[in-house]
Amino acid sequence: MEIRDPRGLIAGRIRDFLYRQPKEQKLTINQINTLLTQPLTQKEFEVVEDLLTGKSYKDIAAHQFISINTVNTQVKNIYAKLQV
Repeated sequence: MEIRDPRGLIAGRIRDFLYRQPKEQKLTINQINTLLTQPLTQKEFEVVEDLLTGKSYKDIAAHQFISINTVNTQVKNIYAKLQV
């Protein structure tokens, strides 16, 4: 099952969180983790980067050589850690 985000809602909510500073300033994983009580893993950060480029879950899975279920789990974890 492929989950699509046609309106960019997922990426938009994550982008809003990550780009709180001056708009379009990309934060590093270390900068993001200083804002969080539970830090993102490197793989979760890579999923975030792929989401922000507009990739579908299927595309992310193929790009990172992981299953779509793993992408779903990572996105759930990301949302919990970002509290979005």
